[in-house]
Amino acid sequence: MTVGRKLAMLFALCVPTLAQAQGSLAGLCYVDDGCVGQTPIANNEYYTCERNCVIENKTNVRGMDAALYDVSCVGDSGNDFFRLFLIWIDTADGPMPVALRNEGLYGIELCR
Repeated sequence: MTVGRKLAMLFALCVPTLAQAQGSLAGLCYVDDGCVGQTPIANNEYYTCERNCVIENKTNVRGMDAALYDVSCVGDSGNDFFRLFLIWIDTADGPMPVALRNEGLYGIELCR
């Protein structure tokens, strides 16, 4: 394995940990229902083929590696606003995000 490949793998393993530690959304993607696939969350925003969304007003959850966010979306079918709960869970593969809203799981995962 080349040094460059080893560094790339090390970076890939560190990105979720850094995002988690900094409380940012860096390294996370929104997963669309098939229109665009994975969309990176950049500057707390993500875009799909039908709407643009902003994630803001982070509230940390005491005693947990989690936060609550406000999400507002503007799109072809109108405006949408909801609360998003994002928690990091430990897995055998390292920390993984789990995102929930009232309707159930929300499509946020580590970017590949």
